[in-house]
Amino acid sequence: MAREFNQFYAWIAWCSVALFVVYQICVQNAFGSVQDEFGHDLKMDGSMLGVVSASFFITYAVMQFPAGLLIDRFGVGWLIPPATLLVGVGSLILGLAESMSVAIIARLIMGLAGAFSFLGVAAVAHRRISEKRLGIAIGMIDFAFGVGAILGAAGVAWAMIHYDWRTIFFGLAAVSFPIAILNWFILGRGGDVAPAGPGVIASFGAGIKASFANIAIWEVGIIYAAFIGISFGIGGLWNIPLQEAFHRDEASANELTTSMFIAVAIMAPICGFIADKTGRHITILLIGCLLVLVQVYRIVFISAPAAFWVVHLEFILLGVGISAGVLVFAVALRLSDPAHAGTVSGMVNGLGLLGAGLFQLVPGLIQKEVSASGLPALQDGLMLYLIWPGVALLLLIHLAWVQRGVSQAPDQGNE
Repeated sequence: MAREFNQFYAWIAWCSVALFVVYQICVQNAFGSVQDEFGHDLKMDGSMLGVVSASFFITYAVMQFPAGLLIDRFGVGWLIPPATLLVGVGSLILGLAESMSVAIIARLIMGLAGAFSFLGVAAVAHRRISEKRLGIAIGMIDFAFGVGAILGAAGVAWAMIHYDWRTIFFGLAAVSFPIAILNWFILGRGGDVAPAGPGVIASFGAGIKASFANIAIWEVGIIYAAFIGISFGIGGLWNIPLQEAFHRDEASANELTTSMFIAVAIMAPICGFIADKTGRHITILLIGCLLVLVQVYRIVFISAPAAFWVVHLEFILLGVGISAGVLVFAVALRLSDPAHAGTVSGMVNGLGLLGAGLFQLVPGLIQKEVSASGLPALQDGLMLYLIWPGVALLLLIHLAWVQRGVSQAPDQGNE
């Protein structure tokens, strides 16, 4: 039987963990805003910066499933505060970095600790928020993501006017303390807020079975990679060189990225609300994926002659499409019980982010191998941004077909 929680305090707990999401995404995306100065000071070229940027995803993606198991076993109250502090440690080390190897270590630490952020807020949503509001609770996670991304892009770009990149990362490290303290006192430990309920232990074996044995969870993870990969790839690394290839400056690139993340932040809760009201999660995902596919094509391949306001609109529409992607977690969570919310979310997020790492790494590798140079080489590298959403679209059609077959099965059995 589902546990009942005071919804006011449930949303307070949600907001507390969501603040960690905002912070973690801000620190993660800040690297994209300082990459030119960072690369200049540490004498790194574009491919080296790509390795440093993508290294975050190694531990972030690999830790998703173990982090989900730990959240289901011990609860968010024990894990979110130290994870927040560890993100701050990674930011501090990055601010002190004098070599590529130290920078990679810093990003790996950020990924290790950041792995608990999204899973923590997803677990709180599934365990404490009313199921009638699950879609909007999941959608609001993308709002937190959007706020963090805006702070990491436009906020850090503005800070770069006044401070150097090292000072910015030192400041971000200091922010981890109040967020960790807040979560320690709000989330609670044990009793009613224990993952499986008072006195019940969520076993690792049951969590593994709930995720790995479900083919639909694998499909949802691959679909999620299309959404989150483009979001991180365009927002975190490749949009600045893309816009520079189109003879736009870094400030214009940051403005476009910010517009995309604002659209994600606004539209994700709306997508969740609509999904809660209609039950059409997969349909909304299909529409979002198709919109992403169209806008990526326009932005990467035909935005050169377009007026800036047209490109601005295309980035806003791209953000609208990406915002639907968070609904994959509502789809996945409905396939599991609350005790395994962290594990299932970790499985989906891990698969998505393993793919998302390729969105950052592959373009740089292709650029070095193709015979073309400049914009044509960059467009060849970003072809992955078209291929993967196409695959995701086919998988969504398959999931919709399977879901329709399942929903019709009882009626056929009654005939």
